[in-house]
Amino acid sequence: MSKNKKGKFNSKNIVINQEDLAITKIGELEATQQNPFFIFLLFGILLIFIFFLPTIVDWIKGPDEKPDYSITQEEEKKENHEESEDKKDMYYTFNSELEIGVATKVIVKQFQFNGNILSFHVVNAGDNSFSFATENYFMEFYSEANTLLERILLKDIVIPKQASEKFEFLISNSTIKNVKKIKLISKEIMDYPNVILEKNNNQEEVLICNKEYENLTYIFQNEKLLRMEHSLNYTNQVADYSILFSKWKMEAERLNSINGIQSIFANAGNGFAVNTKVDLNIANIENTNQVYYYPLDTLAKVVKFEMEARGFHCK
Repeated sequence: MSKNKKGKFNSKNIVINQEDLAITKIGELEATQQNPFFIFLLFGILLIFIFFLPTIVDWIKGPDEKPDYSITQEEEKKENHEESEDKKDMYYTFNSELEIGVATKVIVKQFQFNGNILSFHVVNAGDNSFSFATENYFMEFYSEANTLLERILLKDIVIPKQASEKFEFLISNSTIKNVKKIKLISKEIMDYPNVILEKNNNQEEVLICNKEYENLTYIFQNEKLLRMEHSLNYTNQVADYSILFSKWKMEAERLNSINGIQSIFANAGNGFAVNTKVDLNIANIENTNQVYYYPLDTLAKVVKFEMEARGFHCK
């Protein structure tokens, strides 16, 4: 058997083409012409998808994955309102350890009697001042059998932010003897009892309120306040007489400078008197800084109820 012999490689057998290289076209791929409207449409769909992506994700997750905060807030407001309503009729056992929350970070505490003076502290740990007039607060005192003994008006109290202040009120001896419970309660005008007013010689409706050295006469028409008079009489035997003398002398001068108000200070040697007349059709009582002065058309029942809660006897 014969075997083929492989030829030996010889570079001399290679022929090199010395011609210049040329581009050879093998074939042609046809490109489809793109429509600009189609491109903008795709771009718009992409933008819409991106915009609604969070909603799509929430939908895929289901309704339980994300709480409805609006419902939570409404329920919280309702709970706070119901809690406030519950506190409105809550009796507290009266003692020196008692603390009553009035508002967020506002507490009334350290109740004490010294003779017939009630004292307590109001602490405002909040970042805003707090006024008891916001909800027209009263403090009411009750016996063991829940019989109302006395009430005091707190609307004149304003506490600055981050502050603690002590307040004192004159309380009757019978209240001190029998008080076992208290309420801190807000009242609306519709809660005030109606009144029957007496008439003076000029057939004007009159309400007279007095306490110690002060007397206030309120004149009404159809139970709406028209004008008022305020008189004070101090003898030189009262405590801090010189302080009161200077205070009311300056106050009479200030009140007399207000349009619609006439205020006269009289020094009697062994005492002094101040008589102030206020025409509410003219005077702006906000400029007086006097809590016993009420604006024009205030209802008679409001004046009587609140002045009695300030310790005055009114008839």
